Amino acid sequence: MIISPSHSPLFLSFVSQLKNLDGHFYNYHKGVQEAVTSIGMNFKAALSESAVLPQDEPGWIRSLRLSNPSEINTSPPLCTIYKRRAIRSIHSMFDRCEALSHQTLLYNEVYFPDFFFLAEALLSFPSEKLKNITLWLLYREPPNFLSVHRARLLQMHRQLESHLKGRFRLFSEGDRQCQILGEYFDRDVSALPIPHGFQVPLESKKFSELPLCVCYGPARPGYFPLRKGADLLQRILDKRLYGNSPPFALAVADDSELCPQPDGIPLYLFSSKLNREDYYKWISRADLAIFPYQQDHYDYYPSSIFIEV
Repeated sequence: MIISPSHSPLFLSFVSQLKNLDGHFYNYHKGVQEAVTSIGMNFKAALSESAVLPQDEPGWIRSLRLSNPSEINTSPPLCTIYKRRAIRSIHSMFDRCEALSHQTLLYNEVYFPDFFFLAEALLSFPSEKLKNITLWLLYREPPNFLSVHRARLLQMHRQLESHLKGRFRLFSEGDRQCQILGEYFDRDVSALPIPHGFQVPLESKKFSELPLCVCYGPARPGYFPLRKGADLLQRILDKRLYGNSPPFALAVADDSELCPQPDGIPLYLFSSKLNREDYYKWISRADLAIFPYQQDHYDYYPSSIFIEV
């Protein structure tokens, strides 16, 4: 990407999936912001107009009006109206960020159907108007999650690469995942590691006389419970001690639906909606952090929980 001497290039992060504070999206893109500003780029994030942030973030713009799945699955003409509304909101976001007039690296962590809205919005511009745009797509999902969209993704990749005159690249987070996705898409996929940041001093205050294991990743109700390893933690809690002293205590999110035994491992609960300060307090209290993910479900598939590690 050519950097104009008159101004810094723009890194525009398309974060349409950040609807609330569940998940890793906010912390991930804060890490991205720190990484790109450290090398002199301007950072802006394009969010859903309903996005929830823990604090005001300069440059984080809540303006996207993207359709939800229930709207997309409606019959014409309503689905066409929702689609046009979404594309118009992306055009408006480009204008607001002056993305087309600056050297801009447009970064999208691919989620559906939002990626298709973004792709169609880009393709609706004349190619010459996009001469300053470079598009990076980050894929986290493994091929079995992408299979229902594969034909359309391959078509969109070809169209975007042609429309952007080759200023188009695919990324994933680990070498093994890049290899598998590269074979799946039949094109090069480069590794883009998760950015690490938020360096803060940790407290040494102890919470428990026992060694404390803080568990991150237990299932939230209704959200892939086995993938997050809640069954593993429950098996630990099911073990009876028969009067013996517990070797450690567990601390888990209060929405994990885990049940301790009267004569078992002690269980402490923390809020599933931690702010960053409280998150670090729990990290500093822990003697060990457990990430109970199951290999059969994750395999090479990385988890963004390690942003906070």
